[in-house]
Amino acid sequence: MLAALLGAAPSLQAEDTGGNADANEEIPNVISYGQRESLPDNGLQTLLAEQFAIGGNSISDVLQQMNGLQLQPLGGLGDPVLVSMRGASSQQTRLLIDGIEVTQSQFGSYDLNALPLHRIARIEILNAGADMSNGLTADQAIGGTINLVTDHQPDSPDTHVRAALGAWGTASASIDTRVWAARDESGRIRSHTHLWYEHQRSDNNYEYPVSSPEDAPTERNRLEPLRNSEYRRDSLTLTQATPWARGSLNWQSERKNLPYFHRNPKQNDAALDSDILRLQLSGNPALTTGNRPLTLHWQLFHQRHNDTFKDPQGVIGLGVDDDRYQYRHSQFNFGIVTRLNAAWTFGSGIQLAHQTYHSEYRNDADSEQCTNPLGNCDSFSWLDQLQWLTQANWRNDDDTRHFHISAQHNREQRGQRARKSQRQKDVTSWTYPSVQISWQQSHWIAESDWLWRVSYKRNSRSPTLYEQFGDHGLLVGSPNLEPELGRTWSLDNELDTEWFQLPTRLSLNLFQRQLEKAIVPVYSSTGVGRYVNTHSATLTGLEWQWQQNLPLSSSHWQWSLAGSHYQSKTDDPTNKSFDGKHLAGIYHIRLIANLDWHIVGRNHNEADTGEHHLNLSAELADDLYTGPANLPAERADQRRLVNAAYRYTWEDGNTGLRINNLMNNRFNDYSQRPARTRYWTLFLQYQF
Repeated sequence: MLAALLGAAPSLQAEDTGGNADANEEIPNVISYGQRESLPDNGLQTLLAEQFAIGGNSISDVLQQMNGLQLQPLGGLGDPVLVSMRGASSQQTRLLIDGIEVTQSQFGSYDLNALPLHRIARIEILNAGADMSNGLTADQAIGGTINLVTDHQPDSPDTHVRAALGAWGTASASIDTRVWAARDESGRIRSHTHLWYEHQRSDNNYEYPVSSPEDAPTERNRLEPLRNSEYRRDSLTLTQATPWARGSLNWQSERKNLPYFHRNPKQNDAALDSDILRLQLSGNPALTTGNRPLTLHWQLFHQRHNDTFKDPQGVIGLGVDDDRYQYRHSQFNFGIVTRLNAAWTFGSGIQLAHQTYHSEYRNDADSEQCTNPLGNCDSFSWLDQLQWLTQANWRNDDDTRHFHISAQHNREQRGQRARKSQRQKDVTSWTYPSVQISWQQSHWIAESDWLWRVSYKRNSRSPTLYEQFGDHGLLVGSPNLEPELGRTWSLDNELDTEWFQLPTRLSLNLFQRQLEKAIVPVYSSTGVGRYVNTHSATLTGLEWQWQQNLPLSSSHWQWSLAGSHYQSKTDDPTNKSFDGKHLAGIYHIRLIANLDWHIVGRNHNEADTGEHHLNLSAELADDLYTGPANLPAERADQRRLVNAAYRYTWEDGNTGLRINNLMNNRFNDYSQRPARTRYWTLFLQYQF
């Protein structure tokens, strides 16, 4: 199917989804994992696979050590791992895969760890900036934007085999292979087909303190293995790349058993089954109009997502559940980028999206007629979106001053009706603009390089269909949710210098954000949640980092300290219980310490025998509330983590061990779920 689709595509140049560097585009600033990080170039920061691969076994392992990003794992493997930027909630942080915003059912957000780390070619982090390679990717989020660009490089080895074992019955295995390739006269691969398969499973039966055990409710906080928390995922991906276009077809099947943390009953068969099918086609034709290079970028995307939520004993939901959910997402993107001269680059794009969400409650007798206002309703909801994006970059001749501006105009219409009714209900139309502006300048002072950047952005976010209309017992609907608006002013500073003759980098970032109608999560003790609007809120933030390097003849040391400190206050005169409170869902204090060591092994002939990498990291996070009223019961536990990782790399592979939560600390996460205690992962990769 992919071959037929791509064979019919017009003649295009080789394409790199999510933006590919060529002679006509802005080259983003690149940072190294385990080496010195750089301030984003016009708000775009890029991490390449070969630079962050040593840092962990998952995307969350890599991102959790970056200052200004908060990773929020919810329970064990298979539960969502959410991410937030600069004090924003996970929903206010936009997550893209190859330039397409993708959401999953649980909590209305995408699970970072659902995409294997080895599939990632690079990670792009945008803050009031844009990727000028395609005219489509800009920071349109209140907090920030993360774009995960998948790997499809033709020059990699033909086959990779990976396996991993870990605590609590965790195991994974994957293989990817190039099944076909066409070469030119020089032997270079021009077209190729790649196949990936991955299997992952875990029992997730870690011990935790049960609030009210089923057989002895008065024995509070008794340690028990978590029951009914097994997880299984299978994923199959086929990609085909040609000089004209690229296509990707992905199928994924998941089963996540759902525990009841409050009582941990033995009789609990609640489970969520998901089947997902995604198809994506894209291309990057390069043209010339007069003397001006012109790059076009197009994308087609379609996703079918079917969920089945069953709770035969009625443990998780409000009764016995046999619920079916269908989510469809279709999107078309088209962008143009041109360089007028050495200083100015312009981009423009359009995005069209259509989403639908069906719900069916098979154990509810009146759900089809929707006659019970307090009961379930088999419903159909839809969302149509249209967006125009225009952006421009300017830089001076010596590349010491940069200017960026981008603006978007968003129009959307959504509605809901009973599934078997033709009469629309609650049809809503929203139109809202967004804008990002930044100025960046560098100075050379006393043999030190000082770079500063000031930026402003005004972004809105409309609630997702999941937030508004609820989701299989894990979220209840909030049909009256309204879009939230954020205005953020930022000042970022970075100083490269030497201290005690060692390369040293100091960074200091200040920002203030005004929120209107902020959407915040509220969770019950069972982990079931819903979203509500607050009236308005203010968030002020300070983020800092000190990083130092010690390069030696055959090894390299790096250590760093970083911190983020936020102060927030809500203003809601219509609801005094929400007035003058901290924003829910974020840690207001977070400290990070990190140590990296890298050495190249050599034999008696001074030939390289492999590389050793060791990483130690520590995190302390506090001052988080799980509800907007900031009640004592809504104050989350302090998060204290120490992680260690070792990796040995040789020409044909690598192996290693990672231990998370080394000190075995126990705490509840921001959704009131118990975090995993100490767990280890032993991994091996071989390529041929």
